[in-house]
Amino acid sequence: MKDPVSTAEKDILRYLLAHRDARDTIEGIEQWWLPQSREYGIAEISAALLELERGAILSVWKSVSAQPLYSLGSVERAQSLEDYLRSLE
Repeated sequence: MKDPVSTAEKDILRYLLAHRDARDTIEGIEQWWLPQSREYGIAEISAALLELERGAILSVWKSVSAQPLYSLGSVERAQSLEDYLRSLE
C-alpha cells in the first residue's frame, strides 16, 4: 500500500520540476497541479506541503489577507527538489 502523503509529495515535486515559477494556494494546488486520478485528498496534500516546507523545498508566502501561497521559491532549490524527489522514489 502506498503512503498517500508521500505520493502527494511526489506529485507536487513533479509539477514544480515542470513549472518552476508556479505559485498557488492549497486549493489551487489540489485543483490545478495534481492529477485528477489520485489516491489522496486535501488532508494529505496539506501534510505533504508541510513536509516540503519543513525540508526547505518549498517557500510559503503568507499574508494577513490571503491564504498561504506555496512555490519553489528560488532557482537554487531546483537541485534540492530533484534530489528530494529521488529520495522518495
